[in-house]
Amino acid sequence: EVLETIDDKENVAGLFVNISNVYHDQGKYALALEFLNKALPTFEAIGDKQSSAKAIGNISNIYRDQNDYTQALEFATRAANLAQSIGDPTTYNKALFTKGVAHRALKQPVQARQAFIEAIAAAEQLRANAAGDEHQQQLLFESFISSYYVMADLLIAQNDLAEAFSFLERAKARALLDVLQSGRSSLAKAMSTQEQQMEERLRSSLVSINSQIYHERQHEKPDQARLTDLDAQGRKAQLEFEAFQTSLYAAHPELKVKRGEMQPISLSEAAVLLPDDKTALLEFAVSEDKTQLFVLTKAANPSQSFPDLKVFTIDLKQKELAARAQRFRRMLAEADAAFKPSAV
Repeated sequence: EVLETIDDKENVAGLFVNISNVYHDQGKYALALEFLNKALPTFEAIGDKQSSAKAIGNISNIYRDQNDYTQALEFATRAANLAQSIGDPTTYNKALFTKGVAHRALKQPVQARQAFIEAIAAAEQLRANAAGDEHQQQLLFESFISSYYVMADLLIAQNDLAEAFSFLERAKARALLDVLQSGRSSLAKAMSTQEQQMEERLRSSLVSINSQIYHERQHEKPDQARLTDLDAQGRKAQLEFEAFQTSLYAAHPELKVKRGEMQPISLSEAAVLLPDDKTALLEFAVSEDKTQLFVLTKAANPSQSFPDLKVFTIDLKQKELAARAQRFRRMLAEADAAFKPSAV
C-alpha cells in the first residue's frame, strides 16, 4: 500500500511475486496465480524481461503442481524462449525442466528427453561459467540436479538402463567431486604466479563479456550490432580460456584430478570392479517420489565388455528417507550421550 501511494509499480509487482510464492508454498494455487497475473503486466510494461521470464516460469510451475500439464507446457515454453533470448541461464534451465516434466506427463517421451538434455547442458554450462567461489558454484549445481535424476527415470521407463546409469553417474560424480573439492587445500601451489594471473584474467574476461551480453539483452530494443560484436568476443574468450586450460593441465596433470575435471565412470569401466560372479555393485538414486536401485553383476557372457544391469524400484520417498536418517542420527547421539562415562 505504501509503494502504491508513491506509484512504485516495479516494487509493487516484485511484492506480488513474493506473495504468490507464499501462496504457492501453501498450496493455494488460485491465489498464487492471481498475484502473478497482477505482477506480469507491470514487468512487461516497464520492459523488465528477466522478471517477466521468471513470473511466466512461476506460472508454469503452479500449473505443473496442479497436474495441468498442457498449461504448464505452454507457459514453460514461453519462459524458456524469453529467458534464452535475454541470456538468463538460470530461468532457462528451470523452464526447460518444467517443459520436460510436462512433456513426459503428456506421453511425449521424445520431447521430454530433449528438454531434459537441454536443461542438463544449460546447467553444466552455467556451472562452468559461474562467477563466485566454489561454494556458490556447488549450491548452484545442487539446485539443478533434479534434471539428471528425472532424465534417468525417463530412460529407465524406456528400458534404456545403460544411458540411465550414465546420467546418474554424471550427477553423483559431479556432486561427490564438489564435496571433495570443498575440503581440499589450495590448488594455487600447483600453479606458478604467472599461470594464476593468466587464469584469473581469462576467467574475468569471460564473465565480463557474458555480463555485458546479458545486460544488453535486457533492453527494450537491444543493439544488435553490439550483441553481434559481444557474441564474437565471447566465443574468442571461451576458446582462449579452453586453450589455456588444456596447456595448464598438460603441464600440471595433477591439477585436473584435484579440480575434479574428470569423466564419470562408464558401464564398461564398472565391469572391471567386479572380481567374480558372486559380487554385485549397488547404486541408489533417491528422487522426490521413489528410490531406484541399480544392480550391476558380472556378465553371464564372458565376451561381453559391460556388466549385466537391472533396476529395482523401492517405495521410499526422499523426504521419508531424510526423516529416517535424521532419526538414526538422533538415536546415535542419544546412545552416545547415555553411555559416555561421566567426568571424574
